[in-house]
Amino acid sequence: MRKRNLIADAFFEGIAAFSERSGARGFDSRAEYSGIRKKGELMKMVCVASYTDFDIEYVYTAMGGISFCSIFNFRIIFDRSMPFVKYSPYDIMYKLDDTNFRCYTFAYIETPEKMRQVIAALEPELTELLPKLSALSQRRADMSDIFDKFSDSVNAHYGRDIFRAADSDDDDFEHFLESYYLVDDSFYVSKPYAQFLRGDYDSAYNGMRRIRNKSYYQIRLMSFIASLDYKYEAVPDECDTTGEAIFSGKTQILRTVITMLLLILPCAAALAGIHFLSSALIYRGALWSDAWFIVNAVRYISSSMIPAFVFSWYCRGVTLVFFKRERREYLSALDRISINKRRTGCLSVAAGAITALLVVSVMLTANSYAAFYNDGLRLPSDNSIISGDNYAYSDVEKLVRAEGAYNVYGMFVPGEQYIVVLKNGKRYMLSYEVTGNIVRDKIIPIFEEKGVPVVTVHDANDLDFTP
Repeated sequence: MRKRNLIADAFFEGIAAFSERSGARGFDSRAEYSGIRKKGELMKMVCVASYTDFDIEYVYTAMGGISFCSIFNFRIIFDRSMPFVKYSPYDIMYKLDDTNFRCYTFAYIETPEKMRQVIAALEPELTELLPKLSALSQRRADMSDIFDKFSDSVNAHYGRDIFRAADSDDDDFEHFLESYYLVDDSFYVSKPYAQFLRGDYDSAYNGMRRIRNKSYYQIRLMSFIASLDYKYEAVPDECDTTGEAIFSGKTQILRTVITMLLLILPCAAALAGIHFLSSALIYRGALWSDAWFIVNAVRYISSSMIPAFVFSWYCRGVTLVFFKRERREYLSALDRISINKRRTGCLSVAAGAITALLVVSVMLTANSYAAFYNDGLRLPSDNSIISGDNYAYSDVEKLVRAEGAYNVYGMFVPGEQYIVVLKNGKRYMLSYEVTGNIVRDKIIPIFEEKGVPVVTVHDANDLDFTP
């Protein structure tokens, strides 16, 4: 059974009730879902309220992309013969009230209660807006000017006139417009816009300056911000969902980093466990194998950083204990709407793929070590990094212990090294990690028992490592 989205329920109930109270002639709704045959989670809910001269399309976007989610906004349709030409209130406000720069888009709505607050705060604005929209629809010159500025913004975004070919291919035209709406809406969930809502006007202005192909509204907003010498209430504090969420971004990043650090050791332990289990199966019956050396577990700490980072998005709830109750509840609600989005997105796929890839790579790597059996030895293959070659002890010429080696500057660098020299000319240097006591206690006795001579040289370079 599909899990209900309670925020979407609150959206539908609030918009349906307001549309009825405001005298809408008709009301329709639809929902879009993810997954095969649309059996996944809610992606979007659309409610269309029809009035005499226009329609208003209210949209709740549960999953709006990689980082944006749980968004409420609306657009106005004046020409029902071209329902895909939709104006946001920002597109037309300069004709209705050129001093109005209030917020009409709300992102990161984390609870049903917050959605109800947003709609309740917006109702007086919408009630005042409806008769103005009806009057505007009758002013042909104003409507023509609005369309011209809107089309200029769309064409500037695409770098060509997409309206010229609208009649020849309406499907492509509609697709272009829907893509433009996503880009246009993203501005109202951006950091510069959040800074404007919070009253940080210098930062907001500087951030907007960097936007290419600015819309007419963005140009007007920048001019308005430049003239402000007081705190403009663009949104009630209780409805500042965009600003609150974006300015919690540093906290969310810090929580993710802390969770990642907490997960590194468990992930490394899991990978090391897979390594030693694989090694026990691969080298069963061996008298000794490099793969069994405990130091091999340490090298998995660096490899564990990737899965630790991926899984930190799912496990960062453990860090909520460090926050006060009110803040903890808010961050937990943000986690629910953002992680739900990722559960059906690429992060879940990435988590599974990375886990599978690491497990397979650890198992394959475990197959690339030296092992010493009663009747022979196995050395890593020259032709493959994930396989080995088997030899009889009679194929081994000697085991060489080098006390160190001279570097390119002629200085002797002490450091014990052990090299297996085969009669066919192949040389294999045992891992640095298993030299010293391990070799003397585990490996040399095996070679001596099998009649393989063990010799000592001063400089490892005295051996020619090329066959």
